[in-house]
Amino acid sequence: MEREDIRLEQFRRLRKEIRGSEDYLIVGIDVGKDKHNAYLGTPRGKTLYRRLIFENSREGFEKLMFQVQAIRVQQSLNQVVFGMEPTANYHKPLGEFLINQEHQVVLVSPEAVKQNRKLLDGRWDKHDGKDCANVADLIAQGKCLYYEYPLPALRDLRNLLSLKRKLKKLEQGLRLRIRNHLVAQYFPEMDQYCNWGEQEGLALVRWCLDPAVMARLSEAEEKIEQVCLRFKEYPCLLSIPGFGPSLSAMVLGAIGNPWRFQNGAQVIKMVGLDLSASQSGKSQGPPSISKKGKAEIRYALYQAALVASSRDKHFVAYFTDQLRGREKEKGIKTKRRVKLAAKMLMIAWTLMKKQELFDPRYLSPQAEPINARKTMKTENRGIPEVQRGSDRGL
Repeated sequence: MEREDIRLEQFRRLRKEIRGSEDYLIVGIDVGKDKHNAYLGTPRGKTLYRRLIFENSREGFEKLMFQVQAIRVQQSLNQVVFGMEPTANYHKPLGEFLINQEHQVVLVSPEAVKQNRKLLDGRWDKHDGKDCANVADLIAQGKCLYYEYPLPALRDLRNLLSLKRKLKKLEQGLRLRIRNHLVAQYFPEMDQYCNWGEQEGLALVRWCLDPAVMARLSEAEEKIEQVCLRFKEYPCLLSIPGFGPSLSAMVLGAIGNPWRFQNGAQVIKMVGLDLSASQSGKSQGPPSISKKGKAEIRYALYQAALVASSRDKHFVAYFTDQLRGREKEKGIKTKRRVKLAAKMLMIAWTLMKKQELFDPRYLSPQAEPINARKTMKTENRGIPEVQRGSDRGL
């Protein structure tokens, strides 16, 4: 954890001082399955090596390091930063190799790469040589992301959550195929009596499917719970009304180290609950949530807000107070539940930092900001700055 904190501090410093710096050598890498392409340049746009091709192997990584060190010494540059676009899992061996060698490694967003590509020469053409230069150009502008290298337990949790998503998708697809083909053809009268989301419908699916398929999903859920129990933050998340084992595991896997977020707005953006609006001149469009980021967690948080605002007395009182005076406004309940979902995520983030159980005082308007680091200025009463104000368009 100490090394991760040092890397995080180095990344924040990099973002502040990279523009126009004369001390950095930027290595932009276009990742491929078998071979990678690298561009070496400076933040001021000087090209030092236009295209270096190396294998996706240890020998290829050492070839890259040899060339980078040679150019760094020749150009009298003090620091090196490696950047790449996340591409499936092909970037991970190189990223882990560089991190273990204690080099600075950053990521660039695929959306930023797409938008910035045509700004290089006014053309939209795409090839490996241009892509690695595009990555380097984004890093030179400071438009890069932190390359998180979590502990093995957290990586195991994320891999298991990914496996669970795939198995659930497979189960849902098979359930619909059974309902729309088998049942509709031979037992049409069964559909009106069978709830396909409840145990009766699942029983038919399990009877028709190979038991091994269903066992894999159950086994994945058990392993997820076993991995989650290794984290001290897991019971804290479970203590939040509406948070079950599934949502707690997803939030734990997504946030990981809670201290890597500087403020609550970054946490909210991670799941796409931040407000966005198209406003220019006299055109003032209503803000709405961006719906970027992790859609699965965003949906699960809304369901948690729905449950908590209906069954937990503290959340029911808070939700009722939020509706007071606006009860007849169209869609207000949905809007307030979306804001409640954002607040619940902020509570979860804060509990992970403090490693304490849920306290209803976090819902009180008179409560102090739920912030373990009192220096963060973007939170107010547990709600990030980006979420306060108008909630039209939610």
